[in-house]
Amino acid sequence: MFKKIIRHAVIGLLIGSLTFLFLILITGKSVYVTPIKVFNVLLLSLLIGILSMIFDSERFNFTLALGIHYIGVLLLVVLMNVFNDWGGGVHTWNLILVTTIIYIVIWLCLHWMSVINVRKINERILKNRRDNQG
Repeated sequence: MFKKIIRHAVIGLLIGSLTFLFLILITGKSVYVTPIKVFNVLLLSLLIGILSMIFDSERFNFTLALGIHYIGVLLLVVLMNVFNDWGGGVHTWNLILVTTIIYIVIWLCLHWMSVINVRKINERILKNRRDNQG
């Protein structure tokens, strides 16, 4: 269980850090990065990664898990925004909209990577079957 938590946390850290840097890149805004800001981005990313463990649970179907995860991510982002005063006057609805767009983009990227992995695995299985039959 501990390894699973660490794996999800690290994936969350990677996605969150990349998202933070990408947002700085596309907005073109200069950001004064302090150790506490870095820590807060890492903490938020880590928590979202751990929250992603809900997809491994058999208690929820995928749609329900996705809804719970999305709401959890929204709550974490809004709380971090309020706690750290990251908004700079950003209206909550704008924050929710931006977070939703980012959530969808990340989800689509992860889904696309999953589809590619499944195709590769299926190709290997078919190749192994052909090799074993002939």
